[in-house]
This record gives sequence, structure tokens and C-alpha cells, in this order.
Amino acid sequence: MIPEHARPLRTVSYTLTGLECADCASQLERAIAHLPGVVEAGAQFAAARLEVVFQPEAIDEARILRTISEMGYGTKQARALTAGLRAEYALDGLDCGDCAVHVEQHVSALPGVREARVNFGAAKLEVVFEQGTARPDIPAAVAALGYQARRQDAAGTGSSWKTKRKMFATVASGLAFVGGLAAERLSPGAAWVFFAAAVAAGGFYMARAALVALRTSRGLDINFLMTVAVLGAIGLGRWEEAAEVVFLFAVGNALAASTMDKARAALRGLLSLAPPQATVREGHRELRRPVEEVQPGAVIVVRPGDRIPLDGEVVEGRSAVDQAALTGESMPVEKAPGDAVFAGSLNGLGAMAIRVVNKAEDGALARIVHMVEEAQARRAPIQQFVDRFARYYTPFVLAVAASIAIGPWLFGLPDWSGWVYQALALLVVACPCALVVSTPVAVAAALGAASRKGLLIKGGAYLEALGRVEAVAFDKTGTLTAGRPVVTDLVTTDGYRPDELLAIAAALEHRSEHPVAEAILRRHRDQTRAEPEDCCSGCRPESHLLVVDDFQAFPGRGVAGRLDGRRLFVGNPPFMVDQGVPIGAVGDTLEQWREAGMTPILVGESGRLLGLLAIADTPREEATEALRDLRAAGIRHIALLTGDHQAVAERIARDLGADEVVADLLPDAKVKAVQELLGRHERVAMVGDGINDAPALATSTVGVAMGVRGSDAALETADVVLMQDDLRLLAPAVRLGREALSIVKQNIAISLGIKAVLVALAIPQVLTLGMAVLGDVGTTLLVILNGMRLLRARALKAI
Repeated sequence: MIPEHARPLRTVSYTLTGLECADCASQLERAIAHLPGVVEAGAQFAAARLEVVFQPEAIDEARILRTISEMGYGTKQARALTAGLRAEYALDGLDCGDCAVHVEQHVSALPGVREARVNFGAAKLEVVFEQGTARPDIPAAVAALGYQARRQDAAGTGSSWKTKRKMFATVASGLAFVGGLAAERLSPGAAWVFFAAAVAAGGFYMARAALVALRTSRGLDINFLMTVAVLGAIGLGRWEEAAEVVFLFAVGNALAASTMDKARAALRGLLSLAPPQATVREGHRELRRPVEEVQPGAVIVVRPGDRIPLDGEVVEGRSAVDQAALTGESMPVEKAPGDAVFAGSLNGLGAMAIRVVNKAEDGALARIVHMVEEAQARRAPIQQFVDRFARYYTPFVLAVAASIAIGPWLFGLPDWSGWVYQALALLVVACPCALVVSTPVAVAAALGAASRKGLLIKGGAYLEALGRVEAVAFDKTGTLTAGRPVVTDLVTTDGYRPDELLAIAAALEHRSEHPVAEAILRRHRDQTRAEPEDCCSGCRPESHLLVVDDFQAFPGRGVAGRLDGRRLFVGNPPFMVDQGVPIGAVGDTLEQWREAGMTPILVGESGRLLGLLAIADTPREEATEALRDLRAAGIRHIALLTGDHQAVAERIARDLGADEVVADLLPDAKVKAVQELLGRHERVAMVGDGINDAPALATSTVGVAMGVRGSDAALETADVVLMQDDLRLLAPAVRLGREALSIVKQNIAISLGIKAVLVALAIPQVLTLGMAVLGDVGTTLLVILNGMRLLRARALKAI
């Protein structure tokens, strides 16, 4: 994200034709990024795709297309997805990032396909079709590559038949390999038959995948490199090592696929929380219906202990509902008529009738899963670097391998076959699988774990940015504060008791709709609940309010009414002076309250002051703890940005311990304040909830929105959403970002370090094919397992 630009922005994605090299993609990316009005441009050579974020009022899309054409490339644009033109498929057998790229390229090139995207972390394929053209058979096209694709709305069986066949082939290869080792002791001449069987059984899928990749995308993937290494070993008469390579590679792929399936299942398991059927009330009957058939407006019945099948609003009954799957809340939430409930939540001991508000596919749970899957597909900057590095790394190692094979022969060195063998081992080392998978598996694990704790992070780029944040700016109202005024102080005069003063103020404010009136009435309701003794004879039993006659409202000033024959007033100081109420005796108190950012409300009658109340917006209960935890997480600067008055903002900042206050801000001024913070601190997170916060959220390095109270504009603009509006999730989010960054760096170091050692072993002819395969497969497994540690990240354990 480039912080100096603010939304509204537009994003377009193009499938490129004629893009023949990674350097060409980099040059195109730079050319588009430098166009005036373009905020960001990203070209992916492997997927032949260009994504451009731009300001529509600053640049016409035709200018972007013209620039692409001038550089010699064609485009197929993936515009806003129209219903019926997009299909999603779950993929089986996808066990490496390189394989994902080949699937994406192959499907993208099919006639009638506008664009195809493979999300390796979620094992999902998204296809956008051209309008008005015949659609290709996507499952058949994917099957030709050696994988299985099924529609997302089709029933899944967990482990596919193709996966089972691959596993059977791996077991058969292993048995044949062991048979060959045994035969060497008894009949060395016959051992090669067993080894050949091991190669045939375990190498079939590998060789087929290599040929398909070479034919469809002309790419040299790990399957191709392994196939060449195995054929070379056979050519040198080393049947045992050829069988060993095939078997170890097949076992490594099976283990990697199984490990990745566990990581993907953590996210897919969220969808299974919502039951497939609902009990629908139709007249006097209750019928079981598939959730897909239940439309908004229908009333469903949820019994004690059942999971809620669809989003809705409670119309009958009360119960405590466990919403941990969606919001991460550790304690059940009490639900009563009028309250919202969500699919996947677990009902407690009460039965409820719920009016459905969303279709199954539009529910909160489905949206969360979809947003997390989309987030996994967005590459973080460090992942983009790794992808670019891998494109140059493989050709480099291939060149080294060729030099080792041909060089000794050119210089007449002895043991040429030994050097060829070392070159074959280096072909195996050339596989960049561990390096390519080092980032996406860690990002997928972190995003999935965060979503289960009520933290929705919209992409690896924002996860990485969270890990680098140095300063945090907060909106005040509704973010750091409750967003509603409360009575903070109450002072009586002339012998009145506090409860008497509050009862008079509440009675007069009862008919007012001003926020100050709501604060007074709320305080009175809380007090009457705490004091259940019999009320006085002059109040209303249903509300515990005294009866007021002859009520009058003076907008912006106060109210008046008659109580027990006395004319009483509630309002601001100027209003009370106009009504003949003396306020000189409390002048010092009024001044102190104003300096503290509190609003004074006085109660009196003509010639007599009864008392006064202070009204203020107070910090959220968890705000102090949240800011303290942020400092402990390494945040160096905390700022408060608000459109409220300076005195009010300073009082909140003092209470919470913020470092800086910028008040009286309009939305555009809030953007400038964020830009100013970015000038002093390289990376700044902005936390807000309102429509007026959206521009500032977009301008910051990472925008964080409140998920419950947040406006639609804020939620859409934000990069991170706190699903339960708990500010205490911020510090764990920052820690998670830093933990993820650390693990990604560890994975890169592990990948490159082990590869460097293996390459070094080739020089003294110590490297064997078995060592190369173990090194490659072992490294891939190691980085996957290391990345999966984020499923149980330390940063999230305290939530």
C-alpha cells in the first residue's frame, strides 16, 4: 500500500499476452506505476497478470491500456465479476507452489477463460469466463495436469480418488525398493527388476506432470528436474539410486500434501460449523429444510445445544450464545428478541425462534471464510521478492549443473561420469519449492489462526505491515471511547440528595431526544436497578420516573416542567441564568469541568440552584489496557486524532496515556494528520469506526476498523477488522505480524542455507542423489511445519 494516496480508488486486473520474461514483467510494472494517478502496479510473470490500483479522476483506464500496448503486450481484462461468469473449484493433490503456478497458467490459456487464479494456501481455483463463449471443461483440464478439481458447491469427499491412487503408487514404489535392496544380497543381477518397478510405480505421476508442464507452459518444474535426474541415473546404470530418488520424492510429496491439507482444513472447518439443515416454522408445522433453500424472512427454530444454521434476528426466546467461531469472544453472549445471531454460533440452554436475514452463501461466517481465502491469495511484499528471486535462482543452478557436467569433459578431466552424476544431483537441488512455499504457508496459517480469534486481516501484505508498524493513530469517538455520553460527576446544593437530584433531572429529560438526556436517563435507570426498594408514590411504576406536567423544550439550551406544583429547569449555564437560577456559587466547578472537556448540566428552579451534573464521553473499558499492551508489543508512538474539541481530546488522552493529541479535525484534515505521522514514523496504523475515518484508514500503512460498530465504508476500506470491537486484539495483531515476519525470514534462511550446503557438497563429489532428494524434500517439509507453527501463534494465546 502506498500511503500518500487516499481512496476512493479503482482496481483492475489484466491477463497479459506476449509476456516472455520476468525482466519484461518488471519493466512493465515500473512503467505503469510511474503513470500519474496510478497508486500501485503489480506484474506477476508466472501468472502473466497485471493488477493496477489507480485514481479514476486522475487517469483514464484507456491510458493504462495504451501504455501496455505500446510496450508490446496484449491484455484480457478481468472486470467486476458478473454473476454466472465466475466459478470456484476445490483442488486435490496440489502439493507445491510450483504446481499451483502451472495449473493457473494452463487454465488461463483455455479458450473461453478470461482469468484463472489459484490460491495455493486454500487449495482453490477461481475461474472467470468470457461472456457469450462456450465454457471449457475445467475439471478435465485440471485432471490432465494430474490434479482433481470439483465445484465448490459440489459435495466433497475429503481425500480424492486421485490422491488415494498416488498414495497407493507411493506404497508400491516403497515395497519394490525394499524388495530390490533385499534382492541385491541374494541375486544382484535381478535386483534391477525390483528397482525398475519402484521407478515405474513411483515415477509415473512425476513424469506425466513434467511432460504436461513442459507442453502447456514450457516450464521446468520440480517434476521435470526429478525426471531428468532419474533418467540420468538409469543411463549411468545406477538403478538403486534412481529408485531411491523416486521413492523419497513420492514420500516427500505425500507428507507435504498431508501437512498442507491440515493447514487448509483449519479454515475450511469454519464453514462446517454451520449445520446443513434448518428447522423452519411454516404455520403450525416445523419442517427440516436444507439451508440453501431457506430465504430471508423465514422463521427458524433453534433448540438448546444446537448450532445456529443461518444469520438472523431473535423474535422469540432468550439464550446465551457462543460466538467464538466468528468473533473470538471467550464468553457466551446473552441474546434476547431483537438481537442479531450468526450462523455457526452455538446456542446455549434456551430455545429461540429466529427470523432469517441472510441467505446461507451471504452469511457472516461464509463472508469471513471468503475474505480470509481472498487474503491468503494476496501476496505480501516479502513473498513477491521470494517469487522474483526464485525465477532467477533455478536457471542459475541449472547453469551450474550444466557446467559441472560438461566442464570436466571439455578440459579432459578423468571420471567424467562422476561429474555428470553430481550435475544430476544438482538438478534436484535446483528445485525452489521450499523457497517458494516458505512465505505462503506461513501467511495462510497466520491469517487462519487470526480469523478464529476475531481478527480479520485482509492479506499477507497487511500482516507483514502490522509486523513493521511503529506508531498507531486512534479515532476517539466510538473507537477509544464508548461513543455515547455518560454522567461522570454529580454535585448537589441546598441539601438535596444525589438520588433526588437525578430523579428530577431524569423526569424532565424523559421527553427529550438529546444525547445528554439519554445519558441522564441511563444513569437513572442504572441507579433504580441497583436500588430496588419501593419508589415514591408520585412516580410511574413502569419507569420509576416522576410525573412532570407542562413540559417545554428549548432546543440546544434545556427543558422545563412542573413537578408537584414547582416549575423546574434542566439545561446549560446560559439557559439557567435566563431562567433566574443563580450559578455564581458553582463557577469554579463549571470552569474545572470545561477545562476537563466535560459538559455541565444544571438543575434548579427560579431563584434556587439544586445541583449540577457533568456529562462526558468516557474511554472504553479495555482502552487503557489495549494501549498499554501496544507499548509492550513495541509501538513507540500513540496518537489520538479526533474532530472533537481540544479539551475533550486532551482529557481522554491523559486518561489513556496517549503521546499526542490532534483535535478539531475534519475528515480531510485527519488524512493530513496521518500523512504527517507517516513523515515522522515510517509505518503507521490507523484505527477508526466511522465514515469520516475511511480516508484516513486508506492513507495509513494499515487501516484497522471496528467490526461491530464500524460503518460499511470503514469496514470496506480497512485492511484489518476487529470482529468483536475489542481494542485488546490490536497488540496480538501486531505481535502476530512480527511473529509471522520472523518465521518467514527463518524459512528463507533455512531454504537458502540448506541449498547452499548441498551445492557446496557437489564440488568435492560428495553429493548423492539420495542426499539431494532428502535435502530438497526435507527442507520443504521443514519450512511448511515451521510456518504451520503460526496456527498456534504465541501472539494469539492470550486472547
